[in-house]
Amino acid sequence: MTKSTINKPLWVQPWGVLEGFAIALGLLLLAILLEFFMPIAQIPKPTFPKNAILLISFAVFLFIIKYVFRKSKIYRWFASVYAAIPSIVLFLLVLIPMGVIPQFPQGSGVPGAFFNLLSSWIFLIPSFFLLFTLGVATLNRIFPFTIKNIVFSLNHLGLWLCFSAGLFGHSDKIEATVQVNPNEVVWYGTSSSGNHIELPIAIELQKFVAEFYQPRLALFGEKSFSANHDYDLTRSPEIKIDNLLVRIISYLPKAYPMDSSYIDARGVPYAGPAAKVDVLDLSGNSIAQGWISNQTRITPEKSIYLPDGRLLRLLPAEPKYFGSNVKIYSKASSSVIQGTVEVNKPIRIDGWWVYQYSYDNIAGTDSTYSSFKVVYDPWMTLVYIGFAMILMGGIGMAIIYSVKI
Repeated sequence: MTKSTINKPLWVQPWGVLEGFAIALGLLLLAILLEFFMPIAQIPKPTFPKNAILLISFAVFLFIIKYVFRKSKIYRWFASVYAAIPSIVLFLLVLIPMGVIPQFPQGSGVPGAFFNLLSSWIFLIPSFFLLFTLGVATLNRIFPFTIKNIVFSLNHLGLWLCFSAGLFGHSDKIEATVQVNPNEVVWYGTSSSGNHIELPIAIELQKFVAEFYQPRLALFGEKSFSANHDYDLTRSPEIKIDNLLVRIISYLPKAYPMDSSYIDARGVPYAGPAAKVDVLDLSGNSIAQGWISNQTRITPEKSIYLPDGRLLRLLPAEPKYFGSNVKIYSKASSSVIQGTVEVNKPIRIDGWWVYQYSYDNIAGTDSTYSSFKVVYDPWMTLVYIGFAMILMGGIGMAIIYSVKI
């Protein structure tokens, strides 16, 4: 900030950061008024090709004002840090409530813009302000072609592409959850707002596969403690939890209650693990003994209440791996892909990504269904290009500062 922008009346040239914050505040008040009198939810969202035309028109508009007003003081101000800082602060000011206030998808029936900021003027106007200042600053540095200007333009243009693709292409994104039973072909899914939608792809579940860690012991009271995975229950270990020692007398990976005990139930669907334990204090005195098990589809949870009021439980086993052997069909291309969908290993078909999402947590390996998240986002290619440009620009900046070009 130069001395010429300090201790001067507001709106007198040269403008500084105070004018920027005044504009940002005005835009925020305008967004709130628009949301109050004309909620953006009442306006249909443009989809392809309308949103692509809008993005191209916005980019052309930036080029026009670049060559028409490039000598204007106001244009130079928009290309300066005095406009960049307020636009970034205003955008962050809108993002903060999104991390604090629960957000619900449009159409979920929850009223109020602050519960769906992504689909409100309060998010849209600050986003366009930031996109405008970022675009003006980028165009202002393209010429002349120097190494520093090229690196700066790469970094900022990449950020502009990522941001604009997310803003203009959001309405083209389709995301749904698909629940499939074994040997069933499903062509429909459920959107985030709870609506059933027909999909151009279908998923056939051939087999659901899951592996689990052994269940952990946990102690619940005023403070809760849980044991790690570094023991093998089948070897009858002694496990220290807080000020207690838990000795495993017997462990059944699949168990079923019989009278006051448990029997081996390997092969019985939905059966879960159970362990007979002896709870000792640190002096070696036994203070409680009995069976503990977690809840399954066919048995309730069984825990041990200790003399001091605390509760010893056997926690549900945590998944080590889960995935689904599937066939995926496409209506558009009539193609079929067969493979395994795993966590962080999706399958792509005709622009659709199929991710492993969930399963019946209580049933575990006996889950009767597998859930998938299917996503279609045609604007992701532009986002990837933007990320590549940001990466190249970042590397270029690191080289420039390291060799002091």
